[in-house]
Amino acid sequence: MKKVSKAVFFYAALLLFSVAIQSCCTQNYKIIGNGDFTARTLDYAIIDTITSEFMLSAIFESEDIGMLDDFSIIQTSFATSCEYSYANFIDLSTLEISCNKDFVIDGVTIISGTNFIVDEDLGVTYSEYSGTELDIIFTQAFLDRVVFEKENYTFKINTSTDDGLEIENEVSLEMNL
Repeated sequence: MKKVSKAVFFYAALLLFSVAIQSCCTQNYKIIGNGDFTARTLDYAIIDTITSEFMLSAIFESEDIGMLDDFSIIQTSFATSCEYSYANFIDLSTLEISCNKDFVIDGVTIISGTNFIVDEDLGVTYSEYSGTELDIIFTQAFLDRVVFEKENYTFKINTSTDDGLEIENEVSLEMNL
């Protein structure tokens, strides 16, 4: 009987220890690649034809580089909460957005291949989320000032992480403004 109670105590203690470890878990992520680059409405529906304000949404490929996940006896889904940390970040000072065709804003031609995110007067903004996501927002105020021909344009994002990973991605969109 003593052996059975020791075994039950041991496994109960092991289970409680694992629950405690997982309740204090940290999810560690690292950006490892280009990921997805899509056009979306401002309520996040994916689109391929632009008719009003929109955003270009980059969700960079990342991997979980967690430490305790591999030898836990319970799943992390049982954890009460996990802290997210990132081994690398997008270096926003390297962010470039360009287009494969010329377009006109306020009567001035923006030449294809020009990084137009650096011109604050254009009104294109960006927001970074969770360390692995970036939205470039083209507001209606921007679209009221710009002239795109009714044809396909390819938008390209170039950036890098703080540890030197180069990221390049593009999306083709039909402009119908």
